[in-house]
Formats: sequence, structure tokens, C-alpha cells
Amino acid sequence: MLANERTERATQPNVTANGSQDTFRVIGATEPLKGSMLMKVEYPDITLFDRAGTFTVAVFPIPFLRGYGQQGEWFVVEAGRRCATGPGRFAFKLRDPTDNIVNKIELEISKKNSQPDVPPPLPPHHH
Repeated sequence: MLANERTERATQPNVTANGSQDTFRVIGATEPLKGSMLMKVEYPDITLFDRAGTFTVAVFPIPFLRGYGQQGEWFVVEAGRRCATGPGRFAFKLRDPTDNIVNKIELEISKKNSQPDVPPPLPPHHH
């Protein structure tokens, strides 16, 4: 049972330096995204990983979402046609109903919006 203990530790949500959580334990309820997963919210993406956090199951670019919302222990993403999943609604049950994924998404968007858009550096000029 050692492997199982290691898996349980790996699935603990990551807590950032400022104390805000960026990874949530969810259970996908919509085909093809069904079963236990980790959901990481870090602009510009919402990324779903397998339960151990070792491989990416799906990525929802936040700018390509038609909408998202949370009611109680349910979080729903409405993917647009530019998402790799294609358009559709995907429901996830939160392992911890006190998690607030919507607040985290909005925090990430506001952090992005508060950073000045810095143009990329110019390539070196050669004569």
C-alpha cells in the first residue's frame, strides 16, 4: 500500500505563497472528462490532470470559454469552439464544496489585467 500513500500525498492541493489555492480535486461528470482529476487554475488556462497529477487530461484556455460558474459543489465550464475539447458544457463535482474555483479564475484574470502589456524585446539589429 506504499504506492497508494504516495498518490494521496501527490493529490494534496498546491497552496501558493500567498495562501491561495490553485489546484482543486474534482470529479468530472461529463463525457469524455469523467472521473477523479486535479484542476489547476493558472492564467491563461484551466488545466485538468489525472488524479496523480502526472499527465494532462484537458486544457481550457480561459479567454476561449463562453462561460463558467459554480453552484454549491458543482463547477461548470462552457467551452467555446476554439477549445481543444470543442464546444460544450462540462460539469465537475468538487471534492471540497468550500472550494471557490470562480474566485480563483477571477483572481487570475485580474492579476493578468493588472500587469502592463510589455511588448516583446526587439531582435538584435545586424548590419
